[in-house]
Amino acid sequence: MYRFFIIAALATTMSCAKDRCEVERLMNCDGDAAEIVDSNFEQCRECQKKLTEAEKALEDCWWNCMAEAGDYQCSEMSNDRCAMDCTGEDTSVKAQTKLLEVVFERSRHEICWY
Repeated sequence: MYRFFIIAALATTMSCAKDRCEVERLMNCDGDAAEIVDSNFEQCRECQKKLTEAEKALEDCWWNCMAEAGDYQCSEMSNDRCAMDCTGEDTSVKAQTKLLEVVFERSRHEICWY
């Protein structure tokens, strides 16, 4: 029963949150020029079309959570809370494994290699 509430809360939060591509663009952690940022944003959008809705939702949740946890400062922290919150898993190992599955899925698509 509690998973239903977690998923409902996540869906509500996600509807207001930015997607992965928007977070990447906003943060521009590499300090790229506007043309590169725009190109990466467009490639990110094309890449997202290759993923399932569940994979996109998981990535969006993760990127938003990590950006907020790091106060949008491009910190390289590993946040187990974000992983567990976004995946609904009860251990960080299971949560990180689920996130890695999405990373692997992205790497299978050439358009995602930006």
